[in-house]
Amino acid sequence: MSLSISAQSNSYLAKKLGKSESNQTGASSRTQVAQNLQTSSAKTTRTLTLGSKKQSNFVAGRGNTPGAARRSLTKLQERYNHRPNQGFYNTGGNSGVQETVVIRQSSNFGNMTGMYGMSGMSGMMGMGGMTGQMGMLNQVGTMLGMDQETMGYIGAGAYLTQQLGQLGSSMGLFGGSSSSSVSSSVSSSANTAISNMNSAKDVVSLKQAIEGAKSQAAGLSQSAGQVESKQTAFTNATKAKKDAETSVANKKQDVATKDQTVKALGNQVTLIKSQLTAASNNVSMCNASYQAAEANLRNASTPEAKEAAQAAVNKAKSALDEAKATEAKVKQALTEAENRLTNAENELKTAKEEYQKAEDDLATKGEALETAETELDKAKQAKQDYDALSSEIETQESRLEQLDRQEKEAYSDTTQAIKDREAKVGDKTDDKKLAKLKEKQNKHGDNIVKLQCMSAPPSETGKDGEDLRSTMLPSGKMVYFVGMEEVSEDVYNSHKKASA
Repeated sequence: MSLSISAQSNSYLAKKLGKSESNQTGASSRTQVAQNLQTSSAKTTRTLTLGSKKQSNFVAGRGNTPGAARRSLTKLQERYNHRPNQGFYNTGGNSGVQETVVIRQSSNFGNMTGMYGMSGMSGMMGMGGMTGQMGMLNQVGTMLGMDQETMGYIGAGAYLTQQLGQLGSSMGLFGGSSSSSVSSSVSSSANTAISNMNSAKDVVSLKQAIEGAKSQAAGLSQSAGQVESKQTAFTNATKAKKDAETSVANKKQDVATKDQTVKALGNQVTLIKSQLTAASNNVSMCNASYQAAEANLRNASTPEAKEAAQAAVNKAKSALDEAKATEAKVKQALTEAENRLTNAENELKTAKEEYQKAEDDLATKGEALETAETELDKAKQAKQDYDALSSEIETQESRLEQLDRQEKEAYSDTTQAIKDREAKVGDKTDDKKLAKLKEKQNKHGDNIVKLQCMSAPPSETGKDGEDLRSTMLPSGKMVYFVGMEEVSEDVYNSHKKASA
């Protein structure tokens, strides 16, 4: 990771790393470096390059540790390496791996390479890890042109954070965590209420922020208490949807089965119809043969011919009767097959209707599940917000008490200072210090009285049920509140009930 820094924005960057302090601060040295910069590719930028690799033979600090090879350090490195000796860190069981930061010099600016041994991290807890981070801060501070005496551990951290932006937070070089109370698990409205309390600097604004947070928490309390019931509803809705999905699958299978039955019966009806056609054709043929035999019988003139013709008639009649019987059976079979097909088609229609109902029910159950899930999420969010607000309110109420004590102490101290000043200057009315003290006294006194007014029961109830409060401040000014909001006299009067 690299970060470019303007070489012109900080005069200290004209110092060349590797020089002694006297050379670094000399005017001629700065002039020479400035001249060098004119022809250098580093004229306008400097690059910090952060890298990492394991090191197993570096001993932190200046102490000698038996059995460990000491890595050579430049004077600059030794000066700003504030780590204790290696033994302080050997608590993780892997004493062969240490963590440090060294600086490799280039012609005009240093490349800073952070070398980390992961196994040695177990020995870097607590103050050990903090010391390592602070050592790095000192080195980076030198690169940015800060003297050790003026930088300081904490000051370096703040200065470097300002100079390097997000570098510290993204790489974890500077240690610690943000003091912001904003939480990703809490809604923006709750975070705003918490932020308002944290950002309040005086008793009045803090009291207003606390009461606003209390009002918000009160609105969340009911929903926050419904997490269990909403969870039960969500569980039931999940089961109901699963049952509906099973029902849809069963109904779909039922439709498929009945559809196959209809197709099979349809094929059977078609086959029987073809058989009926064949049987009807056979009846026609047998009937024609029978008619021909009867004609022959009528035309026979001899007894022998008549006997033969009669035998043919009898045979044709028997064949015709058999054909008609077969035709009748096929017709009966066709009627029965068509009835079965009609019933199957009705059952298929009913199955499709049931399937559609199951689909509709599944859609309803799905919507109910989404609603239950949304309600559960809202309840959980309300619970998180309520818990976060309640915890922060408790903390801020303690801070309010502390601020109130500080206001009263400051008021008392200022009052005494006024007495002392008046004893010194007499009744002079143009004394600037005395005027400032009285202005400060009024400020503290007004805040104290405002808090007392806001904490007291309302003096009257407004036309819409709102709490109305008013009081005279030590500074001689009247102050008006609608709820916890400080308003003008006109606004205050507009909220009052009409006189009878």
